Amino acid sequence: MTDLSEVPPRLKRDVGLLPLFMLSAGSVIGSGWLLGTLNASEDAGPAAIISWIIGAILLIGIALTYAELGSTYPISGGTARFTWIHTGTLGGFFAGTYSYLQAVAVAPMEVEPSLGYLNAKWWHGLVNNTTGLLTGTVLIIDALISPGGTGLVYLASTSRLSYSLARVRFLPPVFASIDRRGVPWFSIIFGGVFGCFLFLPFGSWAKLVGAITAASSFMYSFAPVAAVSLRKSDPDRLRPYRVPGLAIIAPFSFIVSGLIIYWSGTGNVVKLDLAVIFFLILYFIARRFDPTQAPIDFKAGAFCIPWIVGLTIFSIFGGSYVGGYPSVFRVKISHHLPFWWDIGSIAVFSLIIFYYAINSRLGPERVNTNVLVAVADAHQEDLDLGIAEPA
Repeated sequence: MTDLSEVPPRLKRDVGLLPLFMLSAGSVIGSGWLLGTLNASEDAGPAAIISWIIGAILLIGIALTYAELGSTYPISGGTARFTWIHTGTLGGFFAGTYSYLQAVAVAPMEVEPSLGYLNAKWWHGLVNNTTGLLTGTVLIIDALISPGGTGLVYLASTSRLSYSLARVRFLPPVFASIDRRGVPWFSIIFGGVFGCFLFLPFGSWAKLVGAITAASSFMYSFAPVAAVSLRKSDPDRLRPYRVPGLAIIAPFSFIVSGLIIYWSGTGNVVKLDLAVIFFLILYFIARRFDPTQAPIDFKAGAFCIPWIVGLTIFSIFGGSYVGGYPSVFRVKISHHLPFWWDIGSIAVFSLIIFYYAINSRLGPERVNTNVLVAVADAHQEDLDLGIAEPA
């Protein structure tokens, strides 16, 4: 047996078929299949079924763009690296930050329903009913395992995300610290503490879901831009899967992402902005202590700034159904965007940002260099993990 002190610390990536299946199931089946359907049914009744169908239709385009990107550039950390390849450091930072934020909020989100299930009146009623005791026991065990397992899965995946962000130098090096047993200890502690603090601004399951939805949509919005940009700047690369009609699907998916961000609620969007500013400060701290970092590619990644700020402004001036603010800094907002006008305005704004992002992308030479760097980084990470041989 090898002494752990004799080998350098590295992450573990030994996953069998059953653990892989359980991880996949745990990341999908949480509290949403119960509480999500409950909240939707309370608002829309039986028509909530239609909303699930509409949601699937709207989001299929984003899934297709990720299918093309993932098959063309099979590298770890794709949600950040796809954007980094065609925008450089600034765009990669924003994509990676939103990827981290949507993941770090899942664990605390799953704690709240677990506590709620334990205190539910229906459970106490079943316990007092002899015939319902067995059924109640099965339900409460499932109600705890389902969200609890999802929370553990995302706590681990969040630590890997922050570890990867530190490896590409978007976070200070301490986030890449791992112990002799291959555990990214600092990333786990930070993710747990940061997740607990999320209870303060959000508090409830529904509000946390809104925040995760907004962060996920910001993350997803970078995929259509990356797919089109990389087809233009890296056209000769073999693409095992090509999205048919990408010229239509990509801008449409970008519009959908903007609308979902807007619909997630003004409070969630503004609070996410503050979280991004916090990580932006960490990024500049990382740059301060690492003078060898590459320059910030402002031109190629600048579209992120009007995209984030613009959607925040739309959200603040949005209608009551998204929680538009009545005033900002004690200045009263007399007019809010009426329904349909807000949707149309966001659609036009999204198209402007989308084509601006495409036209400000990095050139073919820089993109090809970034692809080689990303592949080399991924290979080096595999070497560190002990799952690859030296080239």
